[in-house]
Amino acid sequence: MFNRIRAGRLSHQPPDVRFQLGLDIALDAIAAVLPDLPLSE
Repeated sequence: MFNRIRAGRLSHQPPDVRFQLGLDIALDAIAAVLPDLPLSE
């Protein structure tokens, strides 16, 4: 469901980067559940 490699990186990043990576993982999870959702910016 979510990328363990990216999750493993979270502990090695400062809080702001960790938050951004967390958002990326959350968006990936949403995109996996709702493939029709337009996430492109």
